[in-house]
Amino acid sequence: AKFPTNTAHPAVAKTAAVYATLVHGGRERGVFVFAVPLRRPDGTVPPGVRIVPAPETSGLQIDYAAVLLDGVHVPYGAWLRDGAAIDAAGAFHDPAGSPAARLTRSMGIAPPVWRAVISASAAITRASAGMLLAHSAGRTTLGRLAPRRPLTDYRNQQEAVLGALAAAYALTAVAAHVTEPRPAFPQTPDQGGPGEGPDTAWAPWSAVDRDLALLKAAATAQAQETVSACRVHSGAPGFAAVERLNAYRGLAHAYQNAGGDNELILYDTARAMADLDRYVPPDPGAGPPDGGDPHSPRVWLHLARDGERRMRDRLAGRVADALRDGGDAFTAWNANLVLAARTAAACADRIVLEICAAEAGSAEAAGAGAVLRLHALNVLERRAPDLLNEGAAPPGLLDLLWEARRRTCDELAPNAAELAAAFDLPAPVTA
Repeated sequence: AKFPTNTAHPAVAKTAAVYATLVHGGRERGVFVFAVPLRRPDGTVPPGVRIVPAPETSGLQIDYAAVLLDGVHVPYGAWLRDGAAIDAAGAFHDPAGSPAARLTRSMGIAPPVWRAVISASAAITRASAGMLLAHSAGRTTLGRLAPRRPLTDYRNQQEAVLGALAAAYALTAVAAHVTEPRPAFPQTPDQGGPGEGPDTAWAPWSAVDRDLALLKAAATAQAQETVSACRVHSGAPGFAAVERLNAYRGLAHAYQNAGGDNELILYDTARAMADLDRYVPPDPGAGPPDGGDPHSPRVWLHLARDGERRMRDRLAGRVADALRDGGDAFTAWNANLVLAARTAAACADRIVLEICAAEAGSAEAAGAGAVLRLHALNVLERRAPDLLNEGAAPPGLLDLLWEARRRTCDELAPNAAELAAAFDLPAPVTA
């Protein structure tokens, strides 16, 4: 059975791309894709297919159903074999070479999906930031501390609004980065090319394109965090915004698992990092540069790279020690999953900061430097426990980041409307 699927509507014909293991000659030959009709135009289902509609949900609202396949006849022509074949003599041939390689080939649809998910994450973050600004602008408070004070004079609301705008700019830069044409990569035994990612243990996604899968995980997590913050800071209207903020949050939540589970992507990324499998630890360089001024992109990158490198080294050491002491791979990794996830997340944040630093330094984004800096400061605040734990930053880091954030917000606050206007959101979104 497969759940969830969007197959419940009784009047919509559906054909599924079914991923299934091909067994031939008593041996598993790998996971292939098969085109299987699930519902005919007249609403009936073929023999062996059962579709069980699911109750409605307030999350991502589509026609959810469970699909059960039992004894379904699949004709040879429905096998999307990608060069594989069973010849006239009954022999099986697959140019992929192995079941593991075939699985990676079959998952090759993932990169376009990830690019779309990253772009959608950026879009809902832009919309959410615009909605929060529209809710906050012109609103006054009645608190006794300062009656009739504008809501955005309060740091918590100001930093929420500007932080959402900053996250939207950052994810937009990430989306532009992953959707721009890529040069052809030389395929060498050491590095491979796109679609020749590292070996995986938890799921096949990272073997298709490790960095793109990792950015999908980072983008959906950032989108959900930002949308949720916008919802909270919009008060009752945020709670009631079923077709906007709540729907955006549902979409971001859904794609934490859909298109490759985020946690499993993090674990496989961490495993590749620990094994140095098509991964080179970043060089933080001598530092901290620029006197450690957090306004400097060079400082963001130094801290992110140094923290990532130290975490990778510690993770690799702990796994190696466990194996040396007689533990098996499961035991060695199972004891270090928290560190593994945080190490891979550090890698993701470093890649995002590199994209932001490059964008902030480009001529086209001359006016976006401060807003991207704000996002970098928020990322470093999120990473602060790891940076301090690893000794990559000295005590007092948070005070330094908070002060830099206050100064950056003071710089950005007068231009918040212009920053949001650049998103060119449809009027109904911010009405």
